[in-house]
Amino acid sequence: MFTVFWFIIALFLLTYSVAWLADNNGSVMVNWLGYELQTDVLTIIIVTIVLTITIILLASLLTRILAIKFPSLLKFFFKRNYTRSLEKIVNRHHQGFDELANLLLAIENHDEKYIKIHQKNFQNKIKHKKINDFILGKIALDQKDNVKIIKYFSQFIGNNNANILCLKARFNLALKQNDETRIIAWGKQLCKLENNSEIAKTLIPICKKHGLWQDVKELLKLLGDELEGHLDANEIDALNLFEMKYFYQKNKFLKSQKYAKILLKKDENSNLAMAYYLKSWIKLGFRFCVSKKIKKLWQKNPQLFLAEIYDLNFRKFSNKRRFNLMKKLLKNSKDQNLANFVLGKLAFKIGFYQQSIEILQALSLQHPSQRIYQIIAKSHQLLGNDSENQKNLTLAKNFTKS
Repeated sequence: MFTVFWFIIALFLLTYSVAWLADNNGSVMVNWLGYELQTDVLTIIIVTIVLTITIILLASLLTRILAIKFPSLLKFFFKRNYTRSLEKIVNRHHQGFDELANLLLAIENHDEKYIKIHQKNFQNKIKHKKINDFILGKIALDQKDNVKIIKYFSQFIGNNNANILCLKARFNLALKQNDETRIIAWGKQLCKLENNSEIAKTLIPICKKHGLWQDVKELLKLLGDELEGHLDANEIDALNLFEMKYFYQKNKFLKSQKYAKILLKKDENSNLAMAYYLKSWIKLGFRFCVSKKIKKLWQKNPQLFLAEIYDLNFRKFSNKRRFNLMKKLLKNSKDQNLANFVLGKLAFKIGFYQQSIEILQALSLQHPSQRIYQIIAKSHQLLGNDSENQKNLTLAKNFTKS
């Protein structure tokens, strides 16, 4: 602020002086060896300034040339000044190092008063940005001032240790602010850079809370602990469920089956686990095994998802054959209503709209549902029967209200 103030004053005085000199410009006569030169004062001042700047630039250029080409000659001409300057620099740095030693001792003893005094003296003696940033960062570490830790150690770009210190400060700030998103983000980065078990233990319950089971698993690997030590039975099931879905999406079907089997071993009635188990078999090309397994399961306990996977198993077959295979599966089913719904839905799916209408209308007389009316309405629409379409859409809407 004061620098700008003095700059404005200096600029004002310079402008005023030039303006005054322009209004009160005198003349100058130079007589030398019979030659006379007459000019004004302002011109003389400008010529003097230009000549002075030219001489300074030429002297600086000459000094640089001598320093590069003839350093010993330069040292000979400026030996006294050079030695004196070097002695001053060395002396100042010795004083700076003394202040640094005192500063580090004060930091170790947590002496706030002398930390400020020695830090200020050190900064005045040694003008080196990185060293001063490090010292200020170290003081911030001693005071646990996370904002300043980030400020000073972030100056060390590309330094892994400085990066770790910044991440720890950001992690601690997120903990204080209870910002769980940032806690997870900074904590995961820290765990990648260093095997910090304390941070991993802090992260595990937060990751469990947000259902980040893959992160939980990686953190437990970092700790080298078993799942049972940190997760209850339900959380282990959730982790296995995540792994099953994750590996299926990554086209690792054998691994997906592995976790599906674990879930089925604990609960053989888990429809989701069975669905992934069967779909993984299809992806692996064991269609016969899938067909055989579904037939057994259907006879025991008919489920809609079983019929859908059974049709998925034969998706490359002709529509007529898919329909006939499904009829064969549904024959003598324990739940005939479910069987009729499955057949009617499949007929609609493969374009057998009239058959879908006939099957589902017969079913709607005994067990009406909104979904049945919607499929019938859509079938009529595709066949061009607008009146029947509207009639069944109305039934579907009324069914919802009731």
